[in-house]
Amino acid sequence: MVVRTLFGFSDLSDPVRRRLDLAIAVAQERLLGTHVRYALDLVELVRGRVDFMSALDIYVRMLGLDDDDARVVTTQAMARIGEREEVSTPSPPEPVRRSSEGDGRPHRSFISAIRDRLRGRVDDELRTLVDLHRARTEVALLETHVDNAMSFVEVAKTELPVDEAAEMYIESLAVREAIAPVVYYITLDRLSDEFLPRTDSRAPVDSGTPVE
Repeated sequence: MVVRTLFGFSDLSDPVRRRLDLAIAVAQERLLGTHVRYALDLVELVRGRVDFMSALDIYVRMLGLDDDDARVVTTQAMARIGEREEVSTPSPPEPVRRSSEGDGRPHRSFISAIRDRLRGRVDDELRTLVDLHRARTEVALLETHVDNAMSFVEVAKTELPVDEAAEMYIESLAVREAIAPVVYYITLDRLSDEFLPRTDSRAPVDSGTPVE
């Protein structure tokens, strides 16, 4: 998982910087935990149709994980499978190599490649299940990012405006460009009640008041 340093935020005090370094480590663990959970869910979802190593490979490619994340997620998922089924597991597969074009983010070519891989061996129902699982996974990862960003804001709010703290999380964890604005705005929306003054437009509507 790509993580950037906090050196760009030179105005932070040492105590806050140390707490944010810890928050980064916790955020990484939460994200990897989410990946492992949903990788295992995919293995279970396609059990009997696709072997578990192929299912993990599909997950890695579907989410566009970089080499390091792919290795960690695959290894942890295999260990969980081995513990649950008490069977020996083969060596981890070679890490997925990202194309020299682009930055490894999931895009249409990944989905097309996965569908081509499944086509002819499984039915349309399985392809639909994989697509639905990816949607569920992306939402779970988005929610994890927002929870992490909220933790960043809580740590840094004494020294940074909340919008800068949310932006710092996005930069520090190198959140994918496709979802970075969504993480940013959902985080600020969750904070709005705490920091925004109540206005008439945000006040409860009395539906019992007659309109003259």
